Amino acid sequence: MSDSNDHQDSSGDNWGSAADVYVSRSERVTRPPVEELISCVNSIRPFSAPNTHILDNGCGTGALTTAVNVQYPTARIIASDLSPGMVKAVEQKKLKNVQTMVLDAMDLHPFQPATFTHVLSTFAIQFVPDPLRAMSEMYRVTVPGGVIGLGTWGNLDMNAPWTDACRTFEPGYTSPNYGFAEGWSTEEQVKAQFEKVGCSQVETRIVRPKWKFKGDEYIQFWFESKIPAIETILGPWRESGKIDEVRPVFERIVKEKYNGGQDFGMEAILAFAKK
Repeated sequence: MSDSNDHQDSSGDNWGSAADVYVSRSERVTRPPVEELISCVNSIRPFSAPNTHILDNGCGTGALTTAVNVQYPTARIIASDLSPGMVKAVEQKKLKNVQTMVLDAMDLHPFQPATFTHVLSTFAIQFVPDPLRAMSEMYRVTVPGGVIGLGTWGNLDMNAPWTDACRTFEPGYTSPNYGFAEGWSTEEQVKAQFEKVGCSQVETRIVRPKWKFKGDEYIQFWFESKIPAIETILGPWRESGKIDEVRPVFERIVKEKYNGGQDFGMEAILAFAKK
């Protein structure tokens, strides 16, 4: 079975279809690293300082925007994402001092250089076609002395049951890494990417949140969430018509070997630096 990135839709529309799942399930695992990143960035340049202006680049459903807004309600925030559906999810939260925009993370052309005191992005950079271009844009729109903060996913274990199930049919099968960009999956790699755009004294942290799936929630999440990252893995099997053969094997493995998916976690890599 060949790998496919067809479901990684750079237009953003496919991500919008998964917005409800992100709010109900994905934010439970993104929230701990988001809170840690906010704390780390705040220690360098406080969000409570006068004239704070924040860009949440690739905001998704607004987990980071919401957390900053709750803690620092006077800070001005622009939450941008390529997906209109994700942007709509942020708008539905009706947050004060938050403006939303549908915007490509790699092209922040509406903003002049040195516009924002804080430019943040969590769990979006690995899906961008050209992550370094996105980082360069983030650097460009940050004021001198401002802070760039980033969260991305490192080592993941939650696709292990799918790999095991597929190997029942194809012994040499290797699961694609959710369509993630190369060069962003370790602390050293992420630090190097910061340095490429001009940052120095880059700090990093690792946070390992748990999904805490209950009952059949993991299986439902895998097959029904419509998250493009997961569809990158499932897509070739759907196209071949074999997915209905693999699913019962997958469900049995999840229950017998992986405790129903209750113990799955994520490795979040956080990086932040002054411009």
